[in-house]
Amino acid sequence: MKAWQKVKDIGYDISCWFHNLKNKLFKNRQKKSNFSTKKKSQSIFVFAMLIVPIIHFLVFWVYVNFSSIMFAFQKNTPTGIVFTLENFEYAIKEIFREGSTISSALKNTLVTWVLDNVVMFALSILWSWFIYKRIKGGAVFRIIFYIPVIVSGAAVTTIFTFMLQAKGPIGQLYQVLYHTKEVPSFLLDERYAMKTVLIYIFLTGFGGNMVLLSGAMSRIPKEMMESAIMDGCGMWREIFNFVIPLCWSTLSTMLIISLAALFTASGPILLLTGGAGKTFTLSYWIFYQVKFLGKYNQPAALGLIFTFIGMPIVLGVRWFFGKFFTDLEY
Repeated sequence: MKAWQKVKDIGYDISCWFHNLKNKLFKNRQKKSNFSTKKKSQSIFVFAMLIVPIIHFLVFWVYVNFSSIMFAFQKNTPTGIVFTLENFEYAIKEIFREGSTISSALKNTLVTWVLDNVVMFALSILWSWFIYKRIKGGAVFRIIFYIPVIVSGAAVTTIFTFMLQAKGPIGQLYQVLYHTKEVPSFLLDERYAMKTVLIYIFLTGFGGNMVLLSGAMSRIPKEMMESAIMDGCGMWREIFNFVIPLCWSTLSTMLIISLAALFTASGPILLLTGGAGKTFTLSYWIFYQVKFLGKYNQPAALGLIFTFIGMPIVLGVRWFFGKFFTDLEY
């Protein structure tokens, strides 16, 4: 009887073991099923979020750039399209031919880039520092600098164009100063057109840089700056020894982006002058050739030439910054 009871107990233990094993296997299978369902849902969500930018990249970057490269090596003839290097020969000759539209556009582009990305970049650091130091009237200056960024470019250029006319304040001031009723066309006359465009860029180009720089400076610990001031740190030393190193990650990114726009700096040529008064820039010349003249081959060749010139410059500067400058963490 005891032996039979012992056999029953062993059988009960075995059945319990199998039952527990079955439950464990079922739970593991259920967990795997739930994990698989969750993973599948996440994959569908990620795919749905990425499909639009992927299509955008393939169509508007890969396809467009591939087509542009092909246009650079093509020429339309009465018998059809032929592959040639004549477009590159034309572009190079025009770049070095004195008085040509392309050489003038290159000069205007470089001048625009220096003003917008060198002079104004340095001044933006200075103005952002003044606003960061909470000088009297800093909030007013911030609004004045930000307005051109917030308001539509078409509206700002329209207002600026009106100011230059005979009935505008600048036109009337010109009449008073020079004692004349005739006001020159500042946006069409070759003597004034490019200078006027540069003045417009200078007056309206601070906002974008200052938004980024002010945000970077606002992260600087106040205790650090207060300690530097107590130790007798002056304005310029504070900027070069503290502000610039502590904001270097933002500054280096902005500098690399600026260099990438070395040959594409155009300014508001379309809205202000439309290329009149020898105000063509390289990017606007390419736009003008494609939009109004229906030419694709020579603009594509010109764009490819300056791409090959600008790419090593940008990559070299990026390597230089990464090699010799380090970002500070605070």
